Amino acid sequence: MDRYALIVEAMVLMARQTIRDVIFRDGPETEQPDEMYWQALSIANTLGERDAKAQFVDPTLSLRVPFSDPDLARQYEYAHNMVLDELAMDACHPGNSSGHVLYCPKGCNVLHTTLGYSECGACGALMTSGNEDQFYDALIAAGQCA
Repeated sequence: MDRYALIVEAMVLMARQTIRDVIFRDGPETEQPDEMYWQALSIANTLGERDAKAQFVDPTLSLRVPFSDPDLARQYEYAHNMVLDELAMDACHPGNSSGHVLYCPKGCNVLHTTLGYSECGACGALMTSGNEDQFYDALIAAGQCA
């Protein structure tokens, strides 16, 4: 589906959800939105991811949030920002197919992997292969090695 078709599909699903809510508002109260709502959010998520990838390839591309519905706009922006962040991190810290060592800058962990970066399981810091000196400095400061 092209971009416009995805936008229209998501808006139609949200309109159907709204109409259903209005028609059945006197019926039993349910706290859970039905399947149409989740499908619309899924479409907004997909569109946000797709737009982020296109914008990463062509940074001059100017895109705006295509949804007026607050839930769809929020989901679109979230997916868009997450994918842009992931792509930027992958560009800054490329992986190595033969593997390399990632170091926690706080001295918590060492990890051998093919990934370019990872999150430390102990403290949440960004582990990269460039943190080796910080890793050993933290160990020395803690008195764990000389």
